[in-house]
Amino acid sequence: MNDLKGLADVVDHLVYEVIGLLLPGSIILLVSVAVVLPEQWSGALGFAGLHPWIAVGAAYTAGYLLQSLSRPICNLTSWALTTVPRLSVWFLRRVSQGAHGWLKEKTSSLGRWLIGGDTPPANTSDDARAVLEAVAAGYWERRLGLASGLSLGRRDVIDLSYSAIGDERKRLLRFRSANSLCRGLAAIAALGLGGVVAGLLGPLPINMNTVLAVVALIIIFWGFMSRADMYDSLWNEILVPQFLALATAKTSTASVSRSAAVAQPGLEE
Repeated sequence: MNDLKGLADVVDHLVYEVIGLLLPGSIILLVSVAVVLPEQWSGALGFAGLHPWIAVGAAYTAGYLLQSLSRPICNLTSWALTTVPRLSVWFLRRVSQGAHGWLKEKTSSLGRWLIGGDTPPANTSDDARAVLEAVAAGYWERRLGLASGLSLGRRDVIDLSYSAIGDERKRLLRFRSANSLCRGLAAIAALGLGGVVAGLLGPLPINMNTVLAVVALIIIFWGFMSRADMYDSLWNEILVPQFLALATAKTSTASVSRSAAVAQPGLEE
């Protein structure tokens, strides 16, 4: 039984490794060959068919390289795409505070409408709301027996909570894999966008096809970035609640067992 469980864990890990690394790596290699060496396209596919393990290793390596560069690539692309709107808002604020306030409100409303969905209602009062990270911090401070006046930092609470959730980490790692996949695909779209824009400054003509290509790549980039940010938020937001759910479940089970033992002393034996 343990062997089957171990095999299932390996398969589960490999699936998410393939999703998060091998797929983006394969795409970036294929796109690179198609753009840089188009005349070698058939030869590259033939080589991959004859040597699949070499092709898989190359794609896997390319996936790791892409992931290591994906965040700076995506951050720079986001900055470049938002520079003109930010400068426009800054200039409008200098010209008219009223117009700036109106534009800021409308932009915020449009953003909420575009990315909004079915979300639970927000709390009407923050005074009575328990902050779960503070609850977890209190739990760990009591468990570690910290001296009075000492406290744990947010990173310490998250690291301790992550170390204590055991097998439940696998569920969280799926969010990381999905985040890696989306950010890697966003980086590919960003590199394609940069290539098209650079081409427009040189040999590529400015026509309907190139304009549509730029628009499509921008939409693809923001789409994958939105999904990457969503999975990143899920990873950060669900870790502490997951730990507290497990910790309180164990505490509740222990309390029930003690109560049953008190009611029926024979159970302790």
